[in-house]
Amino acid sequence: MKKTMVCVLMVLMGSTVWGGLFRDTYNRANNVDIDATTDGMSGLVAPLTLVESSDTSLGNNNFTNLENNALHMADGPNASAWYLDHNFIDAAITNNGGMKIGLTLTSNDGSATDTDRYVGIGVGMSLAEVLALALDFDSEAGMRGRLSNPPRSGVADLWVGYTPNSGGTIQIFRNGPSGTTGGDNFNLASNLGSLSNNRLEIVLAFNDFNAVSNVDATIFWDGQELGSTSFNWDNTNSNYIGINARQNGAGFTVDDLAISYLNEQANSPFPADGATGVALGTFNLQWNKGKGTDGLGNPAIDGHYIYITDSLTVDGDPNFDDPGAVIAEFVADATDPQARSVTIGFDDVIYWRVDESVNGSGPNEPNTITGPHWSFAALKAVPVVTADPVDAAVFPGENVVFSCDFTSVDPPTVDWLKDGGSVGSGSLVNTGGSNYTASLTLNSVAVAGQGTYVCEMTNSGGTTRSAEATLGVKR
Repeated sequence: MKKTMVCVLMVLMGSTVWGGLFRDTYNRANNVDIDATTDGMSGLVAPLTLVESSDTSLGNNNFTNLENNALHMADGPNASAWYLDHNFIDAAITNNGGMKIGLTLTSNDGSATDTDRYVGIGVGMSLAEVLALALDFDSEAGMRGRLSNPPRSGVADLWVGYTPNSGGTIQIFRNGPSGTTGGDNFNLASNLGSLSNNRLEIVLAFNDFNAVSNVDATIFWDGQELGSTSFNWDNTNSNYIGINARQNGAGFTVDDLAISYLNEQANSPFPADGATGVALGTFNLQWNKGKGTDGLGNPAIDGHYIYITDSLTVDGDPNFDDPGAVIAEFVADATDPQARSVTIGFDDVIYWRVDESVNGSGPNEPNTITGPHWSFAALKAVPVVTADPVDAAVFPGENVVFSCDFTSVDPPTVDWLKDGGSVGSGSLVNTGGSNYTASLTLNSVAVAGQGTYVCEMTNSGGTTRSAEATLGVKR
């Protein structure tokens, strides 16, 4: 089964009613003053001031500006940095076990590709650190730090960003680069390609904002998990968030910053996201409603719009984002878990999403909370291998047993192949339900017995082969 999306797509829509902390779509008039108006800002702590750090050597604040309903950074060529004038230590975050930060990286408008060309997000800064925030190449007070000429530390507890180096790379900095005080950096993923409206998301899981407390961070790129890391808060109750960039030419363009606590969307799906071998028949899809700032079910959610499809678009994603492709079905709010009946058959792969209606909001309306994409796969009609035979090496005259575990929806037949030719059915044991173990025993192995062995299983749905296992005869 191809898993289409990981379940933390941060598409946080609408105003304060949906519970997201802060969102900025930058949908305001072109301006070098990036918060001259608050148009495009929403959320529980909105509006906020976007505080810029200029290039002190040039005395110019214009390297971050609003253009075409997006934010243009390091437009000079040069560098730029700014932070939100809010300490994100809100009770809603700890009540829900953490927070999420998402930013669309629209385009790379420069040409430099060295490792110190970047755009990214810094978290865990103190008030003193952001008040002194500078560009990473100007001083030790930069958000990220720099890698070369010479390396400099950064003030963000965690910085995650994109560099065009190595075919497009996600960099992780914890308190600046390696070689600086407390600093550590590494590449999480490379060869991601050029920027084209890619979504960078950081999910932070933690219990409190105390200094030295552990924070687990999971990084997503266009909804797919790239990997994870962990870090510690440097200071107590210090979580200012900022964005910085450095590039030649016209810099980078970013859009749609969204910051929220965890679980404001529908969550806890059943079957679990990515589940395989789901039993056939009719059963209830289940999920829990999105949570409010107190960590309990959001009382403003009064219904659910569920989208279900077993078809994919040509790019491998479900048609949920085309309002006419998959029609939303309304499910009235009830006690968790919420439920909706579905019937599945052999080989079905189901993709589904639940959006939360807030105070009667309709499908795709601004106040409706867009949910994550989930998927699961039904039991396959053909046999499915669960444990392949393994390689073996014996001396002449010794015995060897190859075995293969698999599932089958009805009684199968088995044929063992050596170098492509049949050598018999061996033995077959039903180990319970649809689970089987096939075995091939070779007694008094001779040199002629060495080769590659494969288990071939057939049922009413078709034929499956195991991976090859090699038999070597020692001399």
